[in-house]
Amino acid sequence: MQSTLRSLRLGSRFGNRLSVAKYHSASHPNILINTKAPESILLTKALDYLPKYGFHKQCIDDAVRDLGYADSLQSVIAANPSNESPELQLTLFWLKHQRQKLYEHVLDPKSEFHKIPDEFDRAAYLLKERLSYNQPVVGQLASGLSQLVLPYNWSASLAELHALSDDIAYYAGDMSNDSAWYAKRLLLSSIYTSV
Repeated sequence: MQSTLRSLRLGSRFGNRLSVAKYHSASHPNILINTKAPESILLTKALDYLPKYGFHKQCIDDAVRDLGYADSLQSVIAANPSNESPELQLTLFWLKHQRQKLYEHVLDPKSEFHKIPDEFDRAAYLLKERLSYNQPVVGQLASGLSQLVLPYNWSASLAELHALSDDIAYYAGDMSNDSAWYAKRLLLSSIYTSV
């Protein structure tokens, strides 16, 4: 409650730019991928090639051919407002796709997740579940990680990492909105990157 009041006070002080504090995954959309968008269709197909090529543009090139699109459709990927390379876009799409898969797993009423009573154990379960999604491309993860660790990609990389840790903490039942909120998410991010 105090944090909400503080954010409202800050909002009035800074011209309402900070009037709404987004503390939990409930504050951002859980539908991460617009499956009807041309770039999503193309990148979803490109994911099929990750085990073969890794996080390289060749995945996108082969997806364009498989979908029967003209080679010029690759401009959909090349012309992005954030000026991200096709390889980084593919890597970020993979990460979002896996977060979407985790969200759907949490929604599944038959999931083992719903039988776990403890917040800590639920978070550990979700971390393991998310890491298991890397299994099909485990031999190619280095090419994706090499995109994420480039200094000019840190902003996008860290945003996705922290979105994942926020999702896991929220799904596990964390409702804190003080310094514990930051500590838990930082801890989850640290654990995820160290495994």
